[in-house]
Amino acid sequence: MTMKNKIYIIDGKTYLNHINDEVHLYGLLHQLAFLAGRIKDEEDVFHVLDAAKRYGEIAEEKFQGWGIPGRYLVFGDPKDLKDLMAKELAELEQLKGAPQEKAEKTEKNAQKAQKNADKKAEPMQADAEIGIDDFAKVKLCVGRVLKCEKVEGSDKLLKSVVLCDRERTIVSGIAKRYSPEEMVGKSVVAVINLKPAKLRGVLSEGMLLCAEDEQGPVLISPEQAVQAGSPIR
Repeated sequence: MTMKNKIYIIDGKTYLNHINDEVHLYGLLHQLAFLAGRIKDEEDVFHVLDAAKRYGEIAEEKFQGWGIPGRYLVFGDPKDLKDLMAKELAELEQLKGAPQEKAEKTEKNAQKAQKNADKKAEPMQADAEIGIDDFAKVKLCVGRVLKCEKVEGSDKLLKSVVLCDRERTIVSGIAKRYSPEEMVGKSVVAVINLKPAKLRGVLSEGMLLCAEDEQGPVLISPEQAVQAGSPIR
């Protein structure tokens, strides 16, 4: 584990095993310093450079054995390093724990989001009561069917062009009860603020309100003639 400007620690046992290697390297540095202090001529310089190269190879071999780069080394008696080692190990444990805490937090958030999604997906009970504010969100108006045809590939769906607040294409599952010819000219009640949805490849921009009996859906119509686009409250 790398901790910038700190000691490298794998675990307590490995740390103590490194001490002997570090003392060895420390001795090589002392020897190199001793040789450098005795330089008198060019030959001595080459001798020191050769020794430095050999000592560097020894150090690199030990670093590879540790599995860590040897940049922040601590030299000294293990007794002197006891408190420092305990501190570094404690910090290491905190670093190890941080990803776990983050993962647990992420998991809790995911569970909460899933719970909320499940709650939203729960179907409303048939006898569930709603407030007037909920009902007011549904925008209803009187419409007049201008054109109608069957939806290709379906024996249940009709595609109607209905004049409401504007001309809207509305797909309804009423083909077994009504023919396209019967639909043209009918006054209907439409929900006009539903999110558009594709049915059999046709974009439906609303919903026609129906009652239902044993023969299937029955369109709801105004009792008397009302102008298309009139709101229903």
